[in-house]
Amino acid sequence: MNKKFSNFWQILAKKRLSEAEAQDVYRSIVQKIENNVAVREGKLNCQKKKCMDPRYLLRRSTKRIQLTSDEDADVRGRIVAYMREHPLPENVRHQPIAPSSYMGILFSNPFRTLKPVPLLASFVFISAFVFSLLFASQIAIPGDLLYPIKIHLVEQTTATLHFSIGSRTEFELERLVRRLEEATQLAATGRMVPATKQSISEQITMQLKRIKEITEILVRENSDEEALYVHSKVESLLLAHAVVLGSFLEESEEKSKDVEDFLSEVTVVEKQVKNSRVNSENKFVTNAHNDAEGSAAAERSMQLAANRIGEAEAFLDAVGPKVASHIVVQAKGRIDYARRMFAHARYLIDSKHYEQAIRTSGESIRASLEAKSILRLSTTLNSSL
Repeated sequence: MNKKFSNFWQILAKKRLSEAEAQDVYRSIVQKIENNVAVREGKLNCQKKKCMDPRYLLRRSTKRIQLTSDEDADVRGRIVAYMREHPLPENVRHQPIAPSSYMGILFSNPFRTLKPVPLLASFVFISAFVFSLLFASQIAIPGDLLYPIKIHLVEQTTATLHFSIGSRTEFELERLVRRLEEATQLAATGRMVPATKQSISEQITMQLKRIKEITEILVRENSDEEALYVHSKVESLLLAHAVVLGSFLEESEEKSKDVEDFLSEVTVVEKQVKNSRVNSENKFVTNAHNDAEGSAAAERSMQLAANRIGEAEAFLDAVGPKVASHIVVQAKGRIDYARRMFAHARYLIDSKHYEQAIRTSGESIRASLEAKSILRLSTTLNSSL
């Protein structure tokens, strides 16, 4: 291609054209280029003055110029030969082209200079670090650096995965247990100071608020029996926590005012929850309009009581050797009380006193739940000590 242009200009130089002849050749070339462009691209949509500009016409026409296979091979051979004769220095050959600015880093190809193996290793390292961070946050308590990650990231993300009201209820109750266990750890490790006491009190209050919202949903859906069970479990958890903290204060040589204040707050909240449970129980009993409904409700309550007594006994067998003897005595006492209430509820059902049977079986449920909660919180206390 270059030879053709060179020969053409040599011929023009030898002919020594006059000014008029040169202008005529120039107009012919311009006309030829204009015709070629117009034929290939259609009608030119531009001003007449611009279309007559040789620079514009040359740019438009050169876009259509294509090398032949021989010309392409000739150019490629020349480039390869030049590179072989003039190789790049060793320190420049493997140096990546760095973007000139931060925006260049953002909009350039980030994987241009990265090798597959280092990239995979970096991904594995970052993933392992994140997962280890999330795992370590699970044992954090108020005052720890990872505690906000635990309650605001991990638990909140997990809460969004519970879609049904049943699974959400169980998860929120478990979160309340965790908050009570954290308060127990703070008391056992001597970290129940005004700042951490305020933090754990706020978290427990927030958790009770979430559970209250769930019970309101259950009531609106006419699930009074489920709402009653939630109130009963919350009451049992708070009672058990008060028992464990009270025992800890009695055995502790140095009395902590912050722990005592926190125990007083728990006692006040427990009384409020008890009032809510009584109201829920009254509503549930009132909704049993006839003997058939009352009998069915009483039987369901009895079945739930039997299940909870069995769970408490199994948990006692599992963790009994790990807790103090007086805690085991208290747990056994509540399980025995639950069994007596269960037997009395059965007698009331046989006597067709269904309302009293429901209330008595509820006492059995709360006693067995309290026994299990006492054992669980005591286990947390011992591990912290």
